[in-house]
Amino acid sequence: MKRLIFIGLICLLSTPILAEPVIEIDKIVVKGQKEEASILVPADGAQTVNIPYSGTVQDSPIEYLEQNTGVHIRRFGGLEQSTSISIRGSSASQVQIYLDDIPLQTTSGQGLDLSQFEISQFSKIQVFKNYSPADLGGQAVGGGVQLQTKDIEPGFHHRYGLGFGSFQTYDVLAEQSLGKENYQILWGLDYKRTKGNFKYLDHNGTPLNATDDQIVTRQNNEKQVVHPYLKWIYDFDQNTQLKVQSHYFHIDQGVPGLSSFQSTEADLSQKEFLLGVTLKHKNEFKNHSYLRLIQSQFSDPLGEIGVGAAQDNDNKTLLVGNRFTYSKKISDRFKTKSGFETQGEWFLPKDYASATDVGSSSKRVQMNLFVEPEWNAFDQKLNVSLHAQSLNSFYSINNNDPSFNRPGTFFESQNQNDWSLSSLVRYQLHSNLTAKASLGRFVRFPYFYELFGDQGNTVGNPQLDNEHSIKWDAGFVFQKDQLSFLKNLKVTLDYFESYYDDLIQFEVVSGFARASNIGKAKVNGVEFSVQSRLLKFFQLAAGYTFQNAKNKAQFVGNDLVGRPRHEVNSTLSFLRKGFKASTQLNWIDHQALDSLNTQVVKNRMFVNATLSYLYKEHYRVSFEARNINNSQVVDAVGFPLPGRSFFGRLDLEY
Repeated sequence: MKRLIFIGLICLLSTPILAEPVIEIDKIVVKGQKEEASILVPADGAQTVNIPYSGTVQDSPIEYLEQNTGVHIRRFGGLEQSTSISIRGSSASQVQIYLDDIPLQTTSGQGLDLSQFEISQFSKIQVFKNYSPADLGGQAVGGGVQLQTKDIEPGFHHRYGLGFGSFQTYDVLAEQSLGKENYQILWGLDYKRTKGNFKYLDHNGTPLNATDDQIVTRQNNEKQVVHPYLKWIYDFDQNTQLKVQSHYFHIDQGVPGLSSFQSTEADLSQKEFLLGVTLKHKNEFKNHSYLRLIQSQFSDPLGEIGVGAAQDNDNKTLLVGNRFTYSKKISDRFKTKSGFETQGEWFLPKDYASATDVGSSSKRVQMNLFVEPEWNAFDQKLNVSLHAQSLNSFYSINNNDPSFNRPGTFFESQNQNDWSLSSLVRYQLHSNLTAKASLGRFVRFPYFYELFGDQGNTVGNPQLDNEHSIKWDAGFVFQKDQLSFLKNLKVTLDYFESYYDDLIQFEVVSGFARASNIGKAKVNGVEFSVQSRLLKFFQLAAGYTFQNAKNKAQFVGNDLVGRPRHEVNSTLSFLRKGFKASTQLNWIDHQALDSLNTQVVKNRMFVNATLSYLYKEHYRVSFEARNINNSQVVDAVGFPLPGRSFFGRLDLEY
């Protein structure tokens, strides 16, 4: 409580900072553009990757995130299937994801799959590896990702897209926008569908015996996504702006099961509504309110998935929050930002296959206070940013899950208080060379499904402690407009270390999985990236990541699951008069698939190629070949990935 009062006083006494931070050292910014442009090399050291105006049916934020050093993507199936993001060896649950400041990770553990978005809907994607700004709030133990939708252009515009490709995959997009002097509005509809019936090598449940291996077709893997969206901005005057945006997702998909034990009837249906309302005044006051409502229905009448019994579950999750920030420049050298965030989450489970179909709801309320001062000196060559946050949660937990036909349920209320603190330092050593470093302590509160379980799959553990991490990094950024035949050259080199304590991991006990604090882990590594224009028409971006992710708990010295030691990404593009040809290479070192390291996927390489042509600024046709070398592997045990595939797309914009 003393800590809460102390940081609260700091917040009240602070006079805060401009809406956009001046220094964004460990932030990767991906900007969308209609036309190809030179790679941007901002003085703040942000890594920038150009995104084409419109891509093929496969283009989503995932394809651009995985090109960045330190970011690793794990896939759990075919096209349009779920993915998880790891930043510098973190787990997916430790990475906070935001869509226009709306948190996409709920306390029920239900994230929003980023592969469902069309990349052209966004203006930029930001990846925060260590230092997270106050605008995001939250508990970024493993880093954060911020997706920002594109601005609305003046005048009336409309665009349409049609994509098609392998495995009976297609995508239809329609969007219109109107930009007036004091208001702008954009609305659109995106429809995606795939059958996902790719072929793969099935080891028949005996990975050490190759004699019974066979080529089979993935079944019950279809997915359909309907995604209408709306964005409205109203300017009261030059100083005050109101922004409202919403997304609705209706998702129907089969649940194929493990590769050697495929299902035929299991399916999942999910409806989700996102709403964000932001009011800004003079770049000083900003109030952001958000809502996320999720209703998911899982049906497994034959008991092919999970615990082996028939399931018919219906879960509802509601997230409501508000974040207020006050910013002001105090002097040329000092500025601060401070504020508070309140957030409420409710979870209600049902199981229509049980005698009592309705379980008791659980809820969590958070009240967080934060302050973020920034100071510069020596003609702004030195810049120091701090971020302190008090995190306070109030639980009302009940594991009276109707899918558990047994006594021993409990109801428990508890309060938790914790704190996070991070710092970022940048110093410009030379006009072309900048040194940077960051250090922080971060916290993650357990999710609901870790605390009280989920229907038929996991058993709750209300005694879980919060996850903690201490992370630091240091590195250099070199930038030069012209160096021989290289233009807009940017080179970055970083060393990082992360220490995790009270890690939460599920352990199988008596046929159920139960969350436990298993102990500690350490991740350290090096990131290197280079991007430049070559001669006049070529563009190069390449990155290398080395990370040593070790378990320091039960299996001391073993590699953490799904963390490759080496990873290389490169993209070479040729651009001339509306024509673009590019090739992408992704090489991933071997990685463990289980905690004992008994199952390992070998190193593999993926090669993709893209051709596109823009005609008269309005018509674009593009073709893409993915995984040309037909590398068929897995990122998780039992979830095969597709091999070679082809896609095409036609876009029109006026």
